[in-house]
Amino acid sequence: MELSLSQEQIKPRLEHVARLAHNVYRAYMTSVSKLSLPYDSLDPHTKESLLDGVVSVLVGAVKSPQQSHENWLRFKADAGWIYGEELDRERKQHPCICSFDNLPITERVKDYLFVFSVQAANQMYEDILAERAASAPEGS
Repeated sequence: MELSLSQEQIKPRLEHVARLAHNVYRAYMTSVSKLSLPYDSLDPHTKESLLDGVVSVLVGAVKSPQQSHENWLRFKADAGWIYGEELDRERKQHPCICSFDNLPITERVKDYLFVFSVQAANQMYEDILAERAASAPEGS
């Protein structure tokens, strides 16, 4: 991520990248006949997890789908989540709290889509910023 951006420029950028990554996830979940909420309907913990994942990819701490899952596992463990056969938000149990290799293929695909969509969205932002800088009048 370009470090010369101001804090007020970074937050909306992260939010836009997170929203795009979530929409890719939603499209995929729809294709495999699973329900996924729109970004604006996500609970605060899920949004925080998503933003944590975005930042981790953008700063280079996460470079692979496996690392993305490990990052998510850490985030969940830090929040007190444990393995459970079914998702239970009240008990903080999740069936994906396991190694990447033990995830069902549909869940592994989500990690691939997440990493690559975050990288693609960030590249789009970089390209837009470069175009704006190139077309800005001198001295602005």
